[in-house]
Amino acid sequence: MGSYARCTLCAHYHRAPFSNEQEDSTSGLRVYDLWEAGYGWDDPLAEEDIHKWDTIVQEISGFHSQVPRCLGSTHGDVYDLIFCSDASKRAYATVVYILTRRPDGKSQSILLFAKAKLAPPGAITIPRMELLACHMAAKTVNFLRKQCKASFQTIRFFTDSQILRADNITTGFYYLTTENNPADCATRGLTALELQDHIWWTGPSFFTTPFEQWPWNTFEPPVASPAGAEVEELPPKAVTISTNKILEPYVSFVPFRRTNSYTKLARIMAYVLKFLAKLRAR
Repeated sequence: MGSYARCTLCAHYHRAPFSNEQEDSTSGLRVYDLWEAGYGWDDPLAEEDIHKWDTIVQEISGFHSQVPRCLGSTHGDVYDLIFCSDASKRAYATVVYILTRRPDGKSQSILLFAKAKLAPPGAITIPRMELLACHMAAKTVNFLRKQCKASFQTIRFFTDSQILRADNITTGFYYLTTENNPADCATRGLTALELQDHIWWTGPSFFTTPFEQWPWNTFEPPVASPAGAEVEELPPKAVTISTNKILEPYVSFVPFRRTNSYTKLARIMAYVLKFLAKLRAR
């Protein structure tokens, strides 16, 4: 087991030939954890942290996956885009699937695009991270439209966050439970073994069923409550706050009332600024 500093791991991380965004995200989260632990740029890592990194590298080096690269263009096929986004306190991500619906009634969902970003430095809330994930998904639409030659019949966005519902940003977005959201793993990381047969590659199985049968709703996530429990309705409360502060009327520094001539007003302000400059020079 070698000796590593954080800068060394970052160099390996950026040069590593990760085969997909999920592996890249898992390694990036590990680097983020080292930064959160307070390691300096050249500080040697503890043996436990080195062991965790070596484990990730060994798993990735033995991992192989195949993703179809040819989208195809068969006469009669209909294409849809499905965007799934999610966020955690460490990262936010968007994964996109292309759903091909053929004339014979068969459908196929394959991974088309994925992107993950680490949380920006400084204190940031989970709702803010969720909004960043949805914003990244929305920006990806234009990119994919330019890169793909196919025309898409429908484009839908899914997230397991309720922040959009709170902010009334519900147009085109649908609620999806966390266990059915493939973007969740990109924000938390997976081992190579967990990734082998994960919904990351094709999305949930219901993607290939008619849209009306999907377990989605328009931002009405179920609220869990004990069986038979009655919800007590509380009367509204009004809070009154008194203050003795008197707001003074705003008075402009510019003497608009002295003249109705713009030229004269500009000359007055020039004298004032010149006078202030002399005072500052003293």
